[in-house]
Amino acid sequence: MSQTKSYPPSGPQGSEVATGIKVSSAELELGCINLISQLEMQIESARSGSGHVEKASVNTDKLLSVLLDFCDQYFDGDTAGVALESIEKASFASLAHREVLSSLGWGFAVRNLFGKSVCSDDRVRQTYDSLGNALLTACVSVLRQAVLAVGCDSAVGKTIEQSTAVFVEEFKANW
Repeated sequence: MSQTKSYPPSGPQGSEVATGIKVSSAELELGCINLISQLEMQIESARSGSGHVEKASVNTDKLLSVLLDFCDQYFDGDTAGVALESIEKASFASLAHREVLSSLGWGFAVRNLFGKSVCSDDRVRQTYDSLGNALLTACVSVLRQAVLAVGCDSAVGKTIEQSTAVFVEEFKANW
């Protein structure tokens, strides 16, 4: 059984490493800020191109890769497990969206050729919305695990929480 450190309610300080993370809280804070920046860039890149609904699975794969890399670099133990579970759910939502798009076959290609939006298909819209919800949940789950690891009342935890709130609003506006 692994030993766990006990921290005051404010969480670990400075170079101390909390249970569930591989780095100091200061390094985790910088990592979270970098993660949010990477996620925002991926979302903006996906949104700026045409056919963002059709390309959502590909863009989601990129976002999930960023989340997985972050988890691998910063988390271990139960912290990693909780975060990876939400990433897995988003991956399944991406697969479901991709399968619906594939099932449209030639109809999908013809609609795109004549400029009709594939978004008008209810199945596509539903899986796209589900994918967005699952992806947002995965992003927030990863960031929430970071907050819990360093302590909700710590300065680092509060900074990550504030950055997460801004990210959520930007995600909702751009998905």
